[in-house]
Amino acid sequence: LNLLRRGVQTWYFKTLLILLAFSFVIWGAGDFTGGSRGGAVATVGDQEISGPTVINAFNRQMRQFRGTITAEQARQLGVLDQVLNGLIDESLYAEEASGFGVKVSDSSVIHEIQQETAFRDSLTKKFDRSTFQQVLSQNGLSEQQYVDGVRRASERSQVLGGFTAAAAPKAMVDRLYRWRQEQRVADVLSVPIDITLDVGAPDESALALIHKAREAQFTAPEHRRISVIHVRAAELKGEIDVSETDLKESYEQHQGEFTVPERRQVLQMVLPDADKGKAAATMLAEGRTFDDVAKTIADQDKSSIDLGAISKADLPEELAEAVFKLNKGETSAPLKGPFGTHIFRVTRVLTGTTKTFDEVKSELMERIAADRAIDALYKLGNALDDALGGGASLEEAAQQMNVKVKRFSAVDQQGRDRDGKAVEGLPSGGAFLKVLFETEKGEDSQLSETGDGEYFVLRVDGVTPAAVRPLDEVRDQVVAAWRSEQQKLRANDTAKGILAALGDGKTLNTLALPHGLTVKTTKPFKRNGAGADPVLSSGLIAELFTRKVGETAMGESPTGFTVAVLMSIKAQESDPEKDKAALEATQNGVLRGMSSDIIVQYNNALRDRHTVEINQRVV
Repeated sequence: LNLLRRGVQTWYFKTLLILLAFSFVIWGAGDFTGGSRGGAVATVGDQEISGPTVINAFNRQMRQFRGTITAEQARQLGVLDQVLNGLIDESLYAEEASGFGVKVSDSSVIHEIQQETAFRDSLTKKFDRSTFQQVLSQNGLSEQQYVDGVRRASERSQVLGGFTAAAAPKAMVDRLYRWRQEQRVADVLSVPIDITLDVGAPDESALALIHKAREAQFTAPEHRRISVIHVRAAELKGEIDVSETDLKESYEQHQGEFTVPERRQVLQMVLPDADKGKAAATMLAEGRTFDDVAKTIADQDKSSIDLGAISKADLPEELAEAVFKLNKGETSAPLKGPFGTHIFRVTRVLTGTTKTFDEVKSELMERIAADRAIDALYKLGNALDDALGGGASLEEAAQQMNVKVKRFSAVDQQGRDRDGKAVEGLPSGGAFLKVLFETEKGEDSQLSETGDGEYFVLRVDGVTPAAVRPLDEVRDQVVAAWRSEQQKLRANDTAKGILAALGDGKTLNTLALPHGLTVKTTKPFKRNGAGADPVLSSGLIAELFTRKVGETAMGESPTGFTVAVLMSIKAQESDPEKDKAALEATQNGVLRGMSSDIIVQYNNALRDRHTVEINQRVV
């Protein structure tokens, strides 16, 4: 029973589903020709984007945040505007595709779908229709919606496919390469935040301000109240009966696993022909050592003649019988083998052993019970799936299967409760939490497996949206945040004072002494941060690349603030043609940027060509 949620893993499939999340809400329920234009959030040519369409798309995007921010916070971050612009862009591309007469054949769509690895059978590696339907069902898509989405994605690709830059100008690439390769060196002084500094106590107004300013920090994530049927092979194993007969039959069937065959420590020399073999045998009979003869006749050293401890099965059939008739210290006659003439000497005989039934009985008991528990779990999963598919509720299905329904009052996206503690008793692995936050309130999930010998099906009984916790509830955290901010402000003031003093002509070393700090000279670093010291933030690096030698800059660091004086500029002197990897990366970056600019211009042109109206009153 494999419901294949874990099969939706390829980047193409994930990207396509994101695209379909937009396209389905526009076209999946019809063309919206009967709606009132006055109620549309936006119109693109003859197409309308309705309020429910935008809400559905916005909610899909909110699920990507997994309850970490509220809807209002998302609006403030511009998520709603991004969603609406995405819907408008998709409508524009559809208008263009229609105008150009772009058509994608059924055979092309079928080929595209059959190439998607998420729809392939795990054994045959070929497209499997039942797998295809199961994956779509688990993602809330009908077959027609998905087929239509693939077709529109292909049409969109054809519309945008020609909007790419042909080549990057060499002069631009060379100049950009040298600009990126330039390095700088600075003297830096780190001013740490003193977390032991006593900054007093805040008043209520100060607490209210920081509580408001850091709403995201004090926001409780979305929690879900759920009912779960969770069955595990490990729990079923204790109910499995294994008879003495079963154990003995298994012992007979797997006796080879408990048997170590007789082995011999063997030396071997390989001669090119029978004459050499006879010569070697004569020398051995005269009393010369095996090592000496192998070196003289076959040019083999000690390491190449030692086969180690081998069993009969390790040797070719035509040689094995003769070798395993030899006793310790005996040497074989020259033997014809697959690689020439062989001579063997046995230096040690290792007797074979077989574990008795009693020695492995407990191991067999565990193995048989585990195997049968997996089979029982499979059957139970099928029966449970049939019961739920027949319309039974979780409680009714659980009663029929004689399993329990577990209740959890609050679970967030990380598997924690309202107090931030891990909720005990949840199915293992990340699949459960993913399914939980993809299931709508009041709905049952599909029966799913974790990959660890577990099945689960859940129902979302209630949803508590992400919300800012009241000040009284998080007072201690807010006080700690205020103190941390005050300590940070003190460090900032100190750094600003040092920066101002540098402008008055004082040196960084002189200014460091009263604070017990030490000036450090950085290694050469680039604009992208390569080679930079951790105290140099990306912002400070950018500032230093605008400065002349001797000029100063200041920025925040992971532990406080950094004051820097630019000491030297090391221009890139190497020939770009000799640094192929960096040059190619620069060329590709220029091409991507040019292509992106072309598509932005094209999008702007589309908005001029096709009438786009946004009802700001509704938004």
